[in-house]
Amino acid sequence: MNKLNKLYETLTNDERIKLLLQAFARNDEQEIDSLEGSCPRKSYRMADYKYTTKKVDALVMTAYQMLDSYHCLTVAMSSVIGMLAYENSEDEKKQESYDVAENAFNTSISIFKAKEEAWKQFCDEAGLDDRLTREAFKIVIPWGENGVCYYLESIAHDIQPNLKAIENSKAQLHSIWER
Repeated sequence: MNKLNKLYETLTNDERIKLLLQAFARNDEQEIDSLEGSCPRKSYRMADYKYTTKKVDALVMTAYQMLDSYHCLTVAMSSVIGMLAYENSEDEKKQESYDVAENAFNTSISIFKAKEEAWKQFCDEAGLDDRLTREAFKIVIPWGENGVCYYLESIAHDIQPNLKAIENSKAQLHSIWER
């Protein structure tokens, strides 16, 4: 066992993480402990831990919010393509496909609007500027006249945000921010 411990001490970071992930997958607690315990220890000076954690949380929350919004926009745009393909069709199956695409469009836009509203409300409650927070991390939604959102809003202006999704999204954001 002593020889094995000596081998653990010579692992590179890449080798160690690969073995650690394999041990996690096998649920091999002994291997996990050996890999963790043999990892070289170093001392660091860094910015305040709580500040650093909050900074990372802000980045993760902003990125997650944007990815979630982009996912909704992707579904909405895909649905528009489906709607255009089957629009005014007299074929019953094609009309059903149109209806499915239209429902997916309405749902994704409603959730998108909810995510956006939740983000704005959360930022307001947390004392953050929603636009500046996105810009700080170089994460933007294409709102301009040639942007996807501008086009979607022009055809979805009457779709309301899903109220339950607003509350759920806002609760998720607060749970991360307030930990």
